[in-house]
This record gives sequence, structure tokens and C-alpha cells, in this order.
Amino acid sequence: PKSNSWSQRIQGQKYEESTTSCSKVGEESSKRSYLSLFDGNKDEYVQKYSSFPDTLKLKMKGMAKEMFYFGYENYMKYAFPEDELNPIDCEGRGPDVLNPSNININDVLGNYSLTLIDTLDTLLVLGNVTEFHRAVRLVIETVSFDKDSTVQVFEANIRILGSLISAHILLTDPKHPFGQVGFKDYDNELLHLA
Repeated sequence: PKSNSWSQRIQGQKYEESTTSCSKVGEESSKRSYLSLFDGNKDEYVQKYSSFPDTLKLKMKGMAKEMFYFGYENYMKYAFPEDELNPIDCEGRGPDVLNPSNININDVLGNYSLTLIDTLDTLLVLGNVTEFHRAVRLVIETVSFDKDSTVQVFEANIRILGSLISAHILLTDPKHPFGQVGFKDYDNELLHLA
């Protein structure tokens, strides 16, 4: 079985550094501040709180999209079908079965591909209909809530129910707010999961 190095670290046990990395190949720094996009002659207050010109809004929009895809693609590569990506080890993380009293993790994670479900509507908002369809199919094919798991009701409502119902509505809404994104094989499975 896969080691739970996060739990081992919390409990003070020895761990080895991960050999995989979630950082981008060839990227010198994992941080890129939005402040660098402002005119460097302005003081810090003006840089932080002044209005955004349209060109800056477009750059910020691109950065937000890039950050989303960086997280999503690494989740799909290193963590799916687990609930989330552990960014320290760049591996999947689900409930902490070694430490059931770890409520910081176990209240949120329930072994149901939480990140995949949580990103469904975001994929469509970003205009990626192809990946939205693929993610919907993955949820339908792989997610089951028939598990012995205690979940935090607030998290489950906003992240799971909210995402499943939103994605269902986006697929079936006759007004097509994001274009005609439904597909013929869809039979209300997301609504049934919710």
C-alpha cells in the first residue's frame, strides 16, 4: 500500500523527499507576483489598491487560468482518483486512514475524487468543453458515494452537491448559457449522484 507520508510527518516519523515534482519543467520560480504587472514607478499602496486597466485584467485572467490548469493537470496526473493533490509530495491524498482522529483531513476528504467533482463547472466557465465532458464522464464512471465515510456536511454541500447539481444544470439548461454543452449519452447521472 501507498505510504501516508503526510500522516507520518505529523506524527514525527522519518520520511523521504518525493522524487516527483509538481513544478513546471524549466520554470525558475514557482511564484510570480501580480505586482510585477504594475508600473514599477508607483508606490506599494497604489500598486495594490489602484484600479486594473483592461490590459492588466487580461493578463490577470490569463494567470488565473494558468494557475487553475497547473493545479488541475497535476491533480489528474499525480492524484486522481484520490480526493486531492498533496502538493508537498506531489501525490494523491484521501482520508487519513492511519489516523482517524485527524479531523483536518478526514472532515473534508471522503475518498470520492473531490477535486475532480469540485472542478466540473470551472472547466466549463473557462471554456474547455472537451475537458468538461471528459471530467463528467470520469465522475459518472468512477465516483461512488457508497462508502463508510464520515463527511463534513458544509463541505459536502458546497463542494459535492453544488458541483454535481451545477454541472447537471449546465449540461441540461435549455437556455445554453455556455453554448450547447450537453452530450447525447448523458442521462441525468450527475443529478442521481447528488
